[in-house]
Amino acid sequence: QLLEGVAFLHAHGVTHCDLKMDNIVVDLDTGRLFIIDYGLAARVNSEDELVSGYVGTDGWTAPEIGEDDEQSVHRKYSAFRADAWACGRVL
Repeated sequence: QLLEGVAFLHAHGVTHCDLKMDNIVVDLDTGRLFIIDYGLAARVNSEDELVSGYVGTDGWTAPEIGEDDEQSVHRKYSAFRADAWACGRVL
């Protein structure tokens, strides 16, 4: 369900940018998974579009995002791929 949800977001040009256990909840009655907290979400036109700047939570961000430092504004990465990496970390 997580992968389906992220694929839906990406198909609509939205990247979550902060996927982690705290932002995933499951309704125990129905078993439905919900992705929450879109405070850092961004619109991105394609998987090939690169973004810059540190977003996310330490320990849950893709390696290419790096650390929250003065160089983070210059690092370019695919937000789609960073979301995919975070899904792997969660799973």
